[in-house]
Amino acid sequence: MKKPDFKILLLAGLLITVAAWPMCAHAQARKPAGTAKTASPAKTAAPAKSTTTAPAPTINDRESQLAREKTLQRAREDSARQVLELAREIARQIVREDSIKKAEQGALTPPPVAEASLVTVNRKTAMNSPKGIILLGAAVIFNDVNGATLPGGSVGLGYAVGRKLGILISADYTTGTLTAYTRSNGNRNPGFDFPTKSFLIQSEFRFYPKRALEGFYLGLAGGYLTYQTGTAYFSNQGEMVRNIEDHGAGHLGLTLGITITTPSRLSFELGISPSVVGGPYDSLYFSGSGRFRIGYAF
Repeated sequence: MKKPDFKILLLAGLLITVAAWPMCAHAQARKPAGTAKTASPAKTAAPAKSTTTAPAPTINDRESQLAREKTLQRAREDSARQVLELAREIARQIVREDSIKKAEQGALTPPPVAEASLVTVNRKTAMNSPKGIILLGAAVIFNDVNGATLPGGSVGLGYAVGRKLGILISADYTTGTLTAYTRSNGNRNPGFDFPTKSFLIQSEFRFYPKRALEGFYLGLAGGYLTYQTGTAYFSNQGEMVRNIEDHGAGHLGLTLGITITTPSRLSFELGISPSVVGGPYDSLYFSGSGRFRIGYAF
């Protein structure tokens, strides 16, 4: 059982005293000043006959009595006022201490976990969802037309166009050495080596199961690829004729990979793009490219 607060009990006693004080003062004022205790009829003696009369009070006596009563009344009022002020001060102190206790209890009480966590997660998701990405890294292009696998560099720029959709435009430039072959009596023999280069510009439309520009992705890719081919043959004089040709054709295929974005907005991407590319004489060949790029999400 909770023990009663002594301050509350003291406040209640003071309030009762203040309330009862005027009634006691009023009753004391109405009581005659010279009233004596009345004796019982059985013990009361017969009044003695006297011819002497009591002297009548003078004006000075009445004024002195009124002055004393006024002084006493003022003293009672001052005392009641002081008691009331003390009661108010105690009441204010009790209210102040109660407010401090409630504030301390409120500070120790944890906030609602579900609602606070939901707000935190929503804010974190909104802050960490990238709107765009810039990538730079290494690339490899394989072309079945000339049988070359060339390393190089790649740069890309992507944007989120939906909650789980994104587009990316990339450019790859690769170089290397290609061998041209000759045919003699149905045999394929090495002819000569020549430096070659390839340029690929590609646009990708990606779908991200998690959210745009983050996590695993799968989509369509298409663009334009330039490459070189080399042929060699022997003339009638027995000299080797070298022939290097530049080609360019569109390609269409798939793209798949994964993009990882850290809380510091640093992004890592690994992906491949198998496709079909047009070759000489309206033929179709297989082509593919792979990339590992590091970038910044914004």
